[in-house]
Amino acid sequence: MAKPTRRSAKKNPSSVGKHPQIEELDNLQDVRTYVSATGIPDTPLVQKIEELQNQRRQHQQQQQQQQQQREPPKRYRKTGQSKSTDEEDEELTPVGQFMFDVLDYSTYLIPIISVHVVLDILVRIQYSEETFETIATQRDVFYRAVMAIPVFAILHFYVHPLRETRIFRIASFFASVFTGGYLLYASNEEGYYYVMKRAPPLGTLWVWMFVEMEWQWSATSLVVIAFWMWLKDYSI
Repeated sequence: MAKPTRRSAKKNPSSVGKHPQIEELDNLQDVRTYVSATGIPDTPLVQKIEELQNQRRQHQQQQQQQQQQREPPKRYRKTGQSKSTDEEDEELTPVGQFMFDVLDYSTYLIPIISVHVVLDILVRIQYSEETFETIATQRDVFYRAVMAIPVFAILHFYVHPLRETRIFRIASFFASVFTGGYLLYASNEEGYYYVMKRAPPLGTLWVWMFVEMEWQWSATSLVVIAFWMWLKDYSI
């Protein structure tokens, strides 16, 4: 096989000293020899770009698979709202967290204790007792309400986080029916002194159950209590 030769273009006498010498290159080997570059790639540039793109896609797929393996199942993941809430809680100082808890319990306990005071006054009015006419009566009403604060604070601390569970819904439903039925029984069968002592705390507990339960369960318990009151021919 004949070795390719490098041919020189014919020189034009009129162009001597004006233009550089022009050489014709027949193949890739002539180009390499001419420019003295042995590192010219044999693979076309377009094919090389496609290979790099394929390698990048494979690398991205491997990273996605590794990330999916590290992520916990969906049932263990936190929503964006709860995550932001946890981050806010972490930013609170101990004093700030304490003040936040005090505010939370205050907004919860003040209405409940107000219900206790109102029920205590209504029971006294029903039996023609003095309400706030004497200091002793006022002290007795508020003392009984203050004594109920620890009970409802403990209930809020232990029971409130469980309000979304099925066990709490069923237990609170039956407890609500029992408490409401017992209040009707006591107010119609027991003496006035017994009612004055039992009605305010039990009535407040009944209201607390309605606050914690969903409205469907609360409405159903009211229907059951009303039916039982109709069977017993009780009055409110």
